[in-house]
Amino acid sequence: MADKTILLRMEDDMISFLADELLREFPAGSFPGLGGAALVFGGRRPALFLKKELARRLGGSFYPPSFFSMDEFISHIVSKNEQFTRMPELEAAHLVYSLAKGISPSILGGAQSFSRFYPWAGEILDMIEQLDLEGIKEPVLEDLKLKAEIGYDVPEHVNKLLKSVNSIRKEYHAYQSDNRRYSRGMLYLRAAECAARAPVPGFERIYFCGLFYLHSCEENIIGSLYSRGQAVPVFQGDPREWPVLSKTMSFFGHSRSEGRADPVRAPEISLYAGFDLHSQVGVVRGLLAGKKDGGFSGTAVVLPEPEGLVPLLSEVSSLMDDFNVSMGYPLKRSPVYSLFRAVCEAQESRDASGRYYASDYLRVILHPLVKNLRFSYAPSVTRILMHKTEEVLRGRLDSDLGGRLFVSLDEIEKTALIYDLAAESEEAADRDGLAQILSAVHGLFFRKWEKVESIKAFSLLLEEAAGALVQRGMFETYPLNSAAIERLLRIAGEFASAPFAGEDFSRQDLFTLFLERLEKASVAFSGSPLKGLQILGLLETRCLKFREIIVMEANERYLPRLRLYEPLIPREILISLGINRLEKEEEIQRYLFRRLIAGAEKVNLVYRECPENERSRFIEELVWERQKLSGYRQQPAVSRAGFNVGFNPRGVVIEKNKRVLEHLHGMTYSASSVNAYLSCPLKFYYRYVLGLKEKEDSLQDPDGADIGTFLHSLLEQTFGGFLGRKPLIDGRFRDFFFGIFEKKFDSELGKRMKSDAFMVKEIMRHRLEKFLLAEGARPVASLLALEKDFRGSIPLAGVDVSFKARVDRIDGLEDGSLMVLDYKTGGAEVPGGKFRFSGAFPGREEIKKEIGSFQLPVYVYFASRDYPEFRLVNAALYSLRDADRSAALMKLFGDDLQAQAREEAMKDYLSALGSLFTRGILAPEVPFSPDKSDPQACSYCPFGAMCV
Repeated sequence: MADKTILLRMEDDMISFLADELLREFPAGSFPGLGGAALVFGGRRPALFLKKELARRLGGSFYPPSFFSMDEFISHIVSKNEQFTRMPELEAAHLVYSLAKGISPSILGGAQSFSRFYPWAGEILDMIEQLDLEGIKEPVLEDLKLKAEIGYDVPEHVNKLLKSVNSIRKEYHAYQSDNRRYSRGMLYLRAAECAARAPVPGFERIYFCGLFYLHSCEENIIGSLYSRGQAVPVFQGDPREWPVLSKTMSFFGHSRSEGRADPVRAPEISLYAGFDLHSQVGVVRGLLAGKKDGGFSGTAVVLPEPEGLVPLLSEVSSLMDDFNVSMGYPLKRSPVYSLFRAVCEAQESRDASGRYYASDYLRVILHPLVKNLRFSYAPSVTRILMHKTEEVLRGRLDSDLGGRLFVSLDEIEKTALIYDLAAESEEAADRDGLAQILSAVHGLFFRKWEKVESIKAFSLLLEEAAGALVQRGMFETYPLNSAAIERLLRIAGEFASAPFAGEDFSRQDLFTLFLERLEKASVAFSGSPLKGLQILGLLETRCLKFREIIVMEANERYLPRLRLYEPLIPREILISLGINRLEKEEEIQRYLFRRLIAGAEKVNLVYRECPENERSRFIEELVWERQKLSGYRQQPAVSRAGFNVGFNPRGVVIEKNKRVLEHLHGMTYSASSVNAYLSCPLKFYYRYVLGLKEKEDSLQDPDGADIGTFLHSLLEQTFGGFLGRKPLIDGRFRDFFFGIFEKKFDSELGKRMKSDAFMVKEIMRHRLEKFLLAEGARPVASLLALEKDFRGSIPLAGVDVSFKARVDRIDGLEDGSLMVLDYKTGGAEVPGGKFRFSGAFPGREEIKKEIGSFQLPVYVYFASRDYPEFRLVNAALYSLRDADRSAALMKLFGDDLQAQAREEAMKDYLSALGSLFTRGILAPEVPFSPDKSDPQACSYCPFGAMCV
């Protein structure tokens, strides 16, 4: 039955209907049977389901009809009339760049190189394709040119493009015709010409399934075949509710209504709100977890936004064996993309001498795809070697390379410490084998990329690196990476076959072009298993029906997914040309969404509840319709995602067991550890009992601790010559001092800083000059010690507690007293010297409030013990930041406090310290609990995440 159109209801099963239609129109035993039919769908997925349904009904092997996506069918029509090849996107972009440069160079603006113009070339190509698909003729573009010469209210370079777009398009078409290398738009134009001349050979009937919106070329192609009785358009939905559908159907005339006639049963719709992506995944997992074995068939999870694919797979894979993914996934979200982006960035950040920026170098070698490569040993050996290299470069181990901002590959390869450390961790590996692995990694991802100068050479490097990843990596364990590397290799082939592949390009242009190309690419997943759960993009649901639907990320940002702004040509101008993509895309996505849920029995809509991304307008329409049907009674119920979290209002509390108490009694304490307990007992437990601390990273810009360490070392080195005598701060010493300062800064801090190093150096020099001026005026008779270590027991409330202390400097003053100094580069806290022990044992909170720090009292205790000849002993914090001010020296005891008063004060300090130990640190019944009295201090605590 030819010369007809077919209309199905929204809730009908198109696959089932098509199977009925084919078996009725092409019965078994007839010639040519099913082979005389062709079916054209919007995508490839429905063909798999229809083949399965036909096989089920026929119960054996059969010669199937031909299946096409629309783009495949267009290529098929043209291929029956002429030989051609598809023009790759990169070649098309370069052609537009060359044409623009020749026709109107001013279009390029500041983007004179191809790599910089490439994004705009893509926009121009997109515009030309839309013009081709809608069949926009030259007179319309000539009229556009006249208006552009008068001037649209747009940037000047856009007016220049609008004046030249017709010329560029004509030359673009001419090149394609001459070389038989066609773009998608050109293929549709050629197919329309072919279909107007003759039917498509080989088919009695061609079913165009699930038609909705048709652009001009599609209307002409299908219309030509329809007029000859070869095309059968198949629609779905009520044209009274869908103006676009009504307009498309009117192009073909009267339609025959098909499908089931039973009453329509509205699907059961449930709403779920999450607070982020992972909470939505948790909702989906909960919905799926309740299904029994085999209950996943007929269920589909729809992802309008591909970002949720990997988190979703990590959850559902534990629930079932059979599931299939069919959707486009952006290549830029894959580890393959992140690796090659890191490779390019490592090359671009090299310094003038060719050394690599250490952070970018580490980003490459520590990438999971690199550090798990298999060379002469198991992947674990490569992994150990890469991490040992990291430890050396980050300064966690003593080495000349530690903390350097830029490093050369040769220097790294010649560092024996790296191989020694790796060999210690992996006994099976020898030093030579490890050196070969490091050299191989450097060759694959660094050295060979240093001198690449053409797209051809670049593509060969891509193929070599990708081949090594496949041969030596673990791609079989992660299918997403396999699909991504396959897409990368196709892009490499596109680069290699480009007509301009042999032309010279700067490295920066090559890398920019490559990364831009990767960012536009997507990985198409189109798995074949039709049993089990189906995970689909919205477009992949066309013509399919499922018993249960779960839609994730049902928010305005993703459903509908619209291009709200045209980056090149204003939307108003495109509308004047007959191109209204925004309205068209919204209507198409609304139709796909409503068709999908109309055929389901149960629909679960999961969205993110947040003010900046409200739930989809499609959900709001459903809610509004349901409210009208129910008489506006109430809002539908929304189930909100949540996690069961146990909360202890006291926070984490660690009780002291026997092993902990033994450790505490055997510890050697310092003023820092005691102060940590005073500040927060739980912090003390994590740091000094468990021994936890943040990793040091010498590649980061130096922080306050690094600068403090540098200054302590500088002062020890420069003032060491004054030991046993009075310091003489004269011009000669200043020259010596700042000479050492310059060398140490460049070798220790400067190598870790970027362009702001000179500012830090100047600030430090300025403050050190003030420090030397202040030193020259201090009444020092003799410098007695620098960086002196004290050790011993302090009797505290009947308990001898082992202590250690390291003081920066000890001076004998001209008045016969002793001064212990501790240099400070930041803020500091000094006991007020007025604390008095009342006889009642003070608690930790009182001691913290009244004393704050035991650093100076501990220093005075040990200095009095080791320097008994000094009757008056004091200690002070010496601020290097404020050395020129009177407050720079913050003393424990005032100068007017005599020896006996100081002794009494020290007894009180030691009594308080004893109370802290016996009633706190060493008390079995007192747990380690958090001190949250200072929220600001808690916000900077390295253990904040462990303290609920």
